[in-house]
Amino acid sequence: MVHMTRLLNSYLDVPLGSPINEAIKSTAMATVNWPKGKQSTRLSLKASAKLGEGLYLFAAEDEEDEATEEPVLKPSRKVVPLDVSSYGASFEGALLRLVDASGGCLLFSTEHRNYPFILRLSTEDDGGSTLDLWFDVDKSNVPQALRFWALVEAIKSSGSVSLAGPSGEVAALSLN
Repeated sequence: MVHMTRLLNSYLDVPLGSPINEAIKSTAMATVNWPKGKQSTRLSLKASAKLGEGLYLFAAEDEEDEATEEPVLKPSRKVVPLDVSSYGASFEGALLRLVDASGGCLLFSTEHRNYPFILRLSTEDDGGSTLDLWFDVDKSNVPQALRFWALVEAIKSSGSVSLAGPSGEVAALSLN
């Protein structure tokens, strides 16, 4: 209950250590009109990215590309389900697609796929990257908000996050 209260504290006015009956009452009151008056969240975290073999799930599948040894990464409408995990918290089935692949930089996004949760990962050719975690409270419910905040809390406390698909790890990020 303390963990749930701490996660909900961004939406509720429940001090840590409050009696359980006060936390439950406050939670019930806050969820009656969910999400009225609640704020959406946009976090942008700087990180170092290590790209893995699973990245090639996003490779183009043209006949021309079969002739090359190295798979070609280019934007497409192809969607790959990935698990985003950090320190015991996870978001399974994030539907990412490669949105941009120019100048040695890559941009992956779940936008328009996993509402209310949006994940964007942009990588630079120097290994730097930005992980955007967005949560649209107007399109959410309380369990989704708890799941989002559990993942954010785990990423911030561990300083790392992993994106993995059916063919292995796509990216491992360490926060700067």
